[in-house]
Amino acid sequence: MNPQRGQIMPNNSGALTSAMQPALNGGLCRFGGRAIRQPGRDPRQVAIRSWTAIACTVFFVTVFSGCVTYLPLDEYNIARAAMEGARDKEAMKFAPNLWFKAEQAYREGEASYRDRRYDKARVMFEQARKLAEEAENAAHLSRFESGEIAP
Repeated sequence: MNPQRGQIMPNNSGALTSAMQPALNGGLCRFGGRAIRQPGRDPRQVAIRSWTAIACTVFFVTVFSGCVTYLPLDEYNIARAAMEGARDKEAMKFAPNLWFKAEQAYREGEASYRDRRYDKARVMFEQARKLAEEAENAAHLSRFESGEIAP
């Protein structure tokens, strides 16, 4: 038996296989006298799949490379603790200049954090922490010198 192009022949296991590459006509394959559309052979489907792959690639590259942001949570919490420590030592009364600068830097850091300018917020929180610690130490020293507290 001489198979014709596109003719389906049974193999040894009884399943049907193509004797030769099926004649493609716009993604159509002849099977038993009727046309069957083979998936992935249609040029429109190929174009849709390629555009889908490109869109997915662009989406994942954008999501996973553009969303890496360092949140200055540690700096925020440390600056808040330093401000509370200075407040407990009454820095606003005994070292008002340093307290005012620390409070101003802390508020600026909070505003930058709310506006999602995290680099500036980190710098301002570090500055607020440093100034609050200086204000706390200056207030403690001033209270000691005035005789309000014992060593």
